[in-house]
Amino acid sequence: MKKITRQSDCLIWIFTTFVLFLTIFSSIYPTSSQDIKSPYDLSPKSSSVHQIIGNSGLASAAALMGGGSGTLNDPYVLFYDPINASLNYCGLLIQNTTKYAILNNTEIFGADLGTGYNITNLNLSSVENFMINNCSFYNSDLDGIFIENATNLIITNINCTNNGRRNEAWTQVEGKGLNIINSDFINISYSHFSKNLLSGIGLENVNNSIIISNNLTENEGNAEEVNGIGLYAADSNMISIIDNNISYNWLRGIHGINLNDWIFESNLVSFNGLSGFSECHGAYIQYSKYIDIINNNFSKNEENGLVIDNSNLSIIKDNLAKENGNSGISITSSDLINIQNNSIENCVKGFNLEWCDNSNFTLNLLNNCGGPGVEETGFFLRSADNNNFKWNIVNNSIGYDFYISNSDLNSIYGNYLYNKSYDANQDMNNWNFTDYGNYWNNYSVYYPGAIATNGIYDTSYERIYNETSSFGNASDYLPLTYDYWQEIYDENLNPPEPLILQSPVLQILDNPDTDGNITLNWDSIENAIGYNIYNSSTFISDIDHLPIYDTTSALNYNFSGLSNGTYYYVVSAYNNSVESNGSNCVWTEVRILPQEIVLPTPILDSINSTDDDGSFRLSWQAVEGAVNYSIYYSSTNPESSGNLEYLITPISSVDGMDLLDTVETTFYDVTGLSNGTYYFVIVANNESGSSEPSEIISVTVEIPPEEEQKPFFTPIIVIVSLLGVSIGAVASYFVPSEKIVDFLKESRDKITRKTKSDVKSEVKGDGETGDLKANEQQLSLEENVPISTEINWQRYISILEKLWNYLPKNLRDMLLNVVDKYLKFRDEAELIILNNFHTLSLGYLSSFILFRTGDKNKCISTLDEITQEAREKEFQNLSEEAEITKEEFDAPLEESTKEKEDLT
Repeated sequence: MKKITRQSDCLIWIFTTFVLFLTIFSSIYPTSSQDIKSPYDLSPKSSSVHQIIGNSGLASAAALMGGGSGTLNDPYVLFYDPINASLNYCGLLIQNTTKYAILNNTEIFGADLGTGYNITNLNLSSVENFMINNCSFYNSDLDGIFIENATNLIITNINCTNNGRRNEAWTQVEGKGLNIINSDFINISYSHFSKNLLSGIGLENVNNSIIISNNLTENEGNAEEVNGIGLYAADSNMISIIDNNISYNWLRGIHGINLNDWIFESNLVSFNGLSGFSECHGAYIQYSKYIDIINNNFSKNEENGLVIDNSNLSIIKDNLAKENGNSGISITSSDLINIQNNSIENCVKGFNLEWCDNSNFTLNLLNNCGGPGVEETGFFLRSADNNNFKWNIVNNSIGYDFYISNSDLNSIYGNYLYNKSYDANQDMNNWNFTDYGNYWNNYSVYYPGAIATNGIYDTSYERIYNETSSFGNASDYLPLTYDYWQEIYDENLNPPEPLILQSPVLQILDNPDTDGNITLNWDSIENAIGYNIYNSSTFISDIDHLPIYDTTSALNYNFSGLSNGTYYYVVSAYNNSVESNGSNCVWTEVRILPQEIVLPTPILDSINSTDDDGSFRLSWQAVEGAVNYSIYYSSTNPESSGNLEYLITPISSVDGMDLLDTVETTFYDVTGLSNGTYYFVIVANNESGSSEPSEIISVTVEIPPEEEQKPFFTPIIVIVSLLGVSIGAVASYFVPSEKIVDFLKESRDKITRKTKSDVKSEVKGDGETGDLKANEQQLSLEENVPISTEINWQRYISILEKLWNYLPKNLRDMLLNVVDKYLKFRDEAELIILNNFHTLSLGYLSSFILFRTGDKNKCISTLDEITQEAREKEFQNLSEEAEITKEEFDAPLEESTKEKEDLT
């Protein structure tokens, strides 16, 4: 009893929230089922899926439709002309939103693209605080609406009809009117789910939700494998199903698997199941516990009105099961069930109990149940032990009132029994209590000589009995007179009110809490001697299975030192006899912010005021306490005042600037800018807020037209490194030295536009070597150097042609100088080429590694040193260099070969 009341408290809380939300939305767009268009209206096919992604997409869409600001009191409003989703997998997709919004007066139909399992007219994925109102979804090839990973949704006054498909290859059907998975706090009300080919509503891993005042009717299957369920639910907890019409479904009205803490109350579950098919029940609950089934009407279902299978610790109370094809209520493989005050009429079996143990059956009425067969009876027990049957009325039964087979230790007393009963186990069951047994309607007829003493006859009643003979020797030894039975029954039907403690009412907590200290407060409860405190990390609707956190006699309780998170609390009153129901559940989110830090203003490092390629690095000094930095920019000076002579000027606000990026580093690489002047500002951020903006820094990009695509020195470093090592190897092993000399000499002649005689005159000291220009004649060297079969010599020749104008001048001069000196030192020239290409290659490779590791300044410094060394040497001591022998060069040549292999 306490459990029912507590779940009702949760229901009231959920319903109150639902009504508030519904009232606010209804004030914006009043609902009217007449606004929903006919399923047969034609609309042009939508060329693509309508999509709303994120809160920004939600705001943009609402701005074009119904407006709103995304709050509870002013939600975003969406509505569409009819969406024909034919040739699409989805009509409307909404993802990753948290703002309050409503989809109103919209019709979506016909999603049919593909054979997958994501076909739906409306798809809500990772959506919060959303409402669907006065809409229609039909003729989808799979689901009318598909919802996943959602929370706090309201679905009201909608139609989901004719969704799903018959898969002929698999002889089965698939599709639901409304399919919800992995979601919480969903409210579904005043809606119609009919003629869908698998189920009207499907729930999987859905919690803390309510389904109220809906029609789930005529959901269909096929003849080969019957489906068609009004409500299907699996792996879901704390759901309330209230006041729904669940009727005329092909297989079952309700099918639930692995459910916990559910309430089924005041539903009409009737006319479910097709004639001639099995397992057609009004409601079928499997592998579940703590299920409250109260005040429902399970009538005229094809087989059983209600089936409880492998489900424990549940309550079945105040239900009507009438004119079902088999049992009114069937309980199998289930324990600890309380069945009270149910009415079962005109059923083949009133109660079918198999492997049902340790349960209580009290104050139930069975009228006109049974039949001529052995199993057609009021109470049918098979392998059912340790159950109590008391104060039940079995009236006008046909056949047996009780038929007991292979069942032990059951207690049967205080019942009104109309006909005879059968107990195959005889003395293994108790047909009377300490002071009395049962009233037997025909006892006075067959034992006219029995004498009643204080309402109890002095002659026992044999349970197996007919008019001519009796069988068995187990009897009701204390049968009751009718008047005495009526007196005792009335006392049990209307017991005196026990002492009941009122439930405390907790004061609402501040939300959020910012210091981790929470105090619960409540008013005094009459006749209470103390109060139990319960807490949880999820909403508390039932304290029956919660451990008591603490007990106090005061009217308040303090929690301190809480860390960030959400906390839920309930309080109950108690005395020496009884504990009250739980109070209302209050909750708060503890959100302790770091101690507020006033962040210093970032200080930008200096930077060149001009840039010639549109790419540069902004850097700044680290700000203590900052977790990241925002970079703002503008192509116009955000504050026209100030002196930009030194590139920076104070700024008071970033209004009017654009956010470029937010980073956790103290630098940012700007790339891809075109010509113009750009202004940058840095702001430091942490959980407490943001700093004042830094001073403005400006950079003017001036990319020369002919050099806008000029490569940076990085590829030069790589290629020169490869070139040096490779030419050394080629010169030494594969290409005759005369060919290298011819190639370099020819290169000199063509690049400088000079003749051979000019070269000779320069060697003699006549004239000077001129600079190489970017626009000078390109080389064509194929006729001078053959292609090696072992190394692609032509590739390196081509690279050198392309890079000649980008090589440092001293390197170009060095190459030409070697050619000039060749005429004087022919034999030594090969070694000179090898030695100096090897040295320069390793130097450039070292610079490249420095650049890759981010040490840009040291990289440039190393390049300067290499250039300076080449300039100072200029091969004046060529005779000394020529003294290097072949043997002395072998070691560095092997090293250069290894470098080449590593680079490859």
